[in-house]
Amino acid sequence: MARYSGRNMGVYVSLDGTAAASPLPFIAEYEIDSSADQIEVTAGGDSNKVYVAGLADFSGSISGFYDSALTQATSALYKASRDGVARAFYLYTDTANPTSSPVFYGTAFFDFSLKAGVSGATAVSSKITAAGSVYMKP
Repeated sequence: MARYSGRNMGVYVSLDGTAAASPLPFIAEYEIDSSADQIEVTAGGDSNKVYVAGLADFSGSISGFYDSALTQATSALYKASRDGVARAFYLYTDTANPTSSPVFYGTAFFDFSLKAGVSGATAVSSKITAAGSVYMKP
């Protein structure tokens, strides 16, 4: 059993929608949510509300920093947010040990946000929504 530091995390995305996924170099963190719908099925005589699980969702976000040397990756992520093409992705918990650490992978749609201000670094972020099944390799 191992615990992981986030320092070796990695996000790989097929930015043009056709090529193999490659690392997004400016990403500092990612977050995922895989919650399922909870459907109420309470009936007369039940002593409390009763639920059944519906379909699971997969969504998340990635965020990092704008770097002028990485303008191509930033513009490709922006393009990915506008063309409606699902992208292959891989979210690694530990790129130094990819065969023994969890990896989430599948296809998803990406959006794009850029935030700049005088009191902080220029930040890039993206929301991720599943375009098909998403899997976890333990």
